[in-house]
Amino acid sequence: MAEYAKSLNKPIVTMDCKFDDPIFLAAAVAIISEEYLRDTYPRHSIPSITREYRLSSSGTVIFTFGHKKILYGSRKEEYKQYTPYKINPVDTTGAGDSFRAGIMYGLLENWPTEKTIDFASALAAMVCQSVPGVLHSPGYDRVISFIKNYKSDFGK
Repeated sequence: MAEYAKSLNKPIVTMDCKFDDPIFLAAAVAIISEEYLRDTYPRHSIPSITREYRLSSSGTVIFTFGHKKILYGSRKEEYKQYTPYKINPVDTTGAGDSFRAGIMYGLLENWPTEKTIDFASALAAMVCQSVPGVLHSPGYDRVISFIKNYKSDFGK
């Protein structure tokens, strides 16, 4: 399937797969969770395994660590860190799916990586602020308003 999508010039977004998996190798964006890393590579340190991912990637790799800093980069660029929004979560159900949806949206909009991660992080944060948040996912305008309430440089 990865080869077919790539042959059609369609970007692939994947999650939680090994760094030598064909879908990872073909992905425009791969989102890897801390839980997956620890379960799949229990004998590796986070720095050593994230290096393997970066050097194997053909696109952007994003590592999520719950509410902690996000790590992102590619074979061509060293990792950078992004600090997610600080909120008081009520229900985290659907936060990861919302984050991934935000990443896909930014990819389709051809946004720079940091703007895409900012949008995805805001969307996930908003979903965590109500019960069940995933059933009350905000639209684009509400996400942008949320971002602007926290910072004024979104999109620059």
